[in-house]
Amino acid sequence: MNEYNQTGLTRDVPNSLKVFLENDGLSVIMRAMQTDVQKLKIKACFMLSALCTDNPEVKDILCKIGMVDQLVGHLNEEHGNYHEHIMSALLSLIHDHIPAKNECQRSELNLRELLTNRIKDLQGKDEFRGAEVLLLIWEEREYATEILKVLSIPHEDQENVARTQMLLPSHAE
Repeated sequence: MNEYNQTGLTRDVPNSLKVFLENDGLSVIMRAMQTDVQKLKIKACFMLSALCTDNPEVKDILCKIGMVDQLVGHLNEEHGNYHEHIMSALLSLIHDHIPAKNECQRSELNLRELLTNRIKDLQGKDEFRGAEVLLLIWEEREYATEILKVLSIPHEDQENVARTQMLLPSHAE
């Protein structure tokens, strides 16, 4: 099943998200990320990102089941190509969600230092790399930078931005 099919199930089929959540689908994603199979981790992260983007109400559940800790824990593992996807999922989770942002700011996670060091480590890794690897490195740096920006926004400003976005007309019509 490709990424579109996975996320399409919860996006396009009425009541599928409800059934997914009732059947503990988020825990299944969490367990998939704990496997040693890199491809499964990437697919789980992709689905997690899509769920957070399309259904922000799942972010509360994800915080309660410890997803922030798990994502940051994976970033502390030996660096792999899937880290870009971990950062994408983390960014999707903390975007416009103060409880997840608060979780990321817990001192024991040391996330700011981890991200700052990762950005530095990825600088200069561009030499003698293929285009695909260069893209992964660039995207990972971008995600790390964006996460740091979100973590730097004061809560009051983040709430004001969220309120303003809710008042703006949608361009999807």
